[in-house]
Amino acid sequence: MVRDKIPFVTLGYAADPEMGYEAEAPMTFSSTSNLYIATEDVGDALWLRFNVTDASTSAIIAVKAGDGPRSGLGDYEWLVPDHAVTYASAVMLGPLESARFRLIKNTSATRRGTIEVDISPPTNHRPITGNVTGYKAR
Repeated sequence: MVRDKIPFVTLGYAADPEMGYEAEAPMTFSSTSNLYIATEDVGDALWLRFNVTDASTSAIIAVKAGDGPRSGLGDYEWLVPDHAVTYASAVMLGPLESARFRLIKNTSATRRGTIEVDISPPTNHRPITGNVTGYKAR
């Protein structure tokens, strides 16, 4: 299964390295998207900002549990709210702890160290669309 990398914004201005700003456009996703957070982005406290522009009420955005020490807590799932069908909806998911979500072992070398995010296809076949950006906190 092919996954698209979630972009993470560059943190800091020259005068203030702790400020975050959007350095690139958010990535578009749909109900056919399978996403991941790359290994180099996993070390910090991570947040994902989803802007849902059209959705079914049965769509789910899920951060998949990895295989680390806290993976027994399971997936983190967000059910798209009913009003997303009519109005755009935004949500911040996080912080995503690597001990729960990171793939550490029992996986291929290309997936090791990543965090996977799935967009479930809605049961009524109405697509979910929008964009996503990742943020790191120090």
